[in-house]
Amino acid sequence: MKKVMLTLAVLFLMTLAGTALAEHSVWGLMQTWYTYTGYDAEAAGVDVADDYEAKSQSAFGLKRGFFGAKYKDGDFKASLFVNATPTETKLIDMWIELAVNEQFSIRAGRFAGWGAQSVGLTSSAALDLVQRPIAGLKWASALDRGAGRTIGLQATVKPNDKFKAGILLSSPDVKASVVGGAAEDDVVDSGMVPQIDLGVCATPMEGLKIGGSYGLANEKLCTTGNMTAFGYYSQELFFAKVDYIMLMNNPDWDEDDADFTSMGFAVTGGYNVNEQVTLVGRYETWDGNTDTDIEDAGGDAKLGNISFGVNYAFKTDNKFEQRLQFAFTRRMDETADDTDLADPNVIQAVWQILFK
Repeated sequence: MKKVMLTLAVLFLMTLAGTALAEHSVWGLMQTWYTYTGYDAEAAGVDVADDYEAKSQSAFGLKRGFFGAKYKDGDFKASLFVNATPTETKLIDMWIELAVNEQFSIRAGRFAGWGAQSVGLTSSAALDLVQRPIAGLKWASALDRGAGRTIGLQATVKPNDKFKAGILLSSPDVKASVVGGAAEDDVVDSGMVPQIDLGVCATPMEGLKIGGSYGLANEKLCTTGNMTAFGYYSQELFFAKVDYIMLMNNPDWDEDDADFTSMGFAVTGGYNVNEQVTLVGRYETWDGNTDTDIEDAGGDAKLGNISFGVNYAFKTDNKFEQRLQFAFTRRMDETADDTDLADPNVIQAVWQILFK
């Protein structure tokens, strides 16, 4: 399947590159990372010599190596990009879109549809801090949406420049979207009803963007329902963002007693010192099971982070954007009283180059 998808991606790029009459462009993003993690073992009562989790760790890495193409011809447009790193080459986006009129459009393929704003709907080149919020990552993992993407069809209604709404019909797992040619025992029973997500987004005033989505649980595709909401406000000197996510988990579709809820949020703020330097802070939390207490048998730890960062944007021309990001994160997970875990202090640095 991966080879087929990558072959299609290459053919798609060649088609775009060979089109002379339409608007088209290529772009790329490279992010090199450094991460250091040190553990406050003494405060947690953990013996560093006996506990691997309390040892310091450091590593360099290539987090993202995006290469993509965009195409537009009248009411029709398309996009594709892949992520190439030392460990894998993976298709991220490949979609086509038709604007039926100024108020209605249809998109099909693999793309970031209605869902968590902080994941697929926020560009990797425009992250406020080095990492995305925990809640968004948990959302993507629970719904099997790698990089916040899914394969499906989305219809969007946009009556004016300040409001839009739509519906997303999708298959959260690539295997569920493939039919035919498999042995009987390998066929995925995906049912007749696709995964359904509804979403809205509005800009009621200059600088303010709000919205949310609601995803229905599906017995055959994804038994976890979800609800997301966000509010982003930005001005010349500062910005503030709030992200909220709730997961309604149904691990056993026919057993209501097994249902549980996960919930988390992130509050992010930033101050623009000048055109090149931005100071950023974030507080975030995630409770994997709001129906149990941490002290209960089987109770999950409650995750929490407080982060501070500095972003520096180099002065470059319009075709290239270069940025350095530095971030410090203090993990503040809540665990049962009889559990001693060393709280990690994480230092991260990212050097990013975007060409377009």
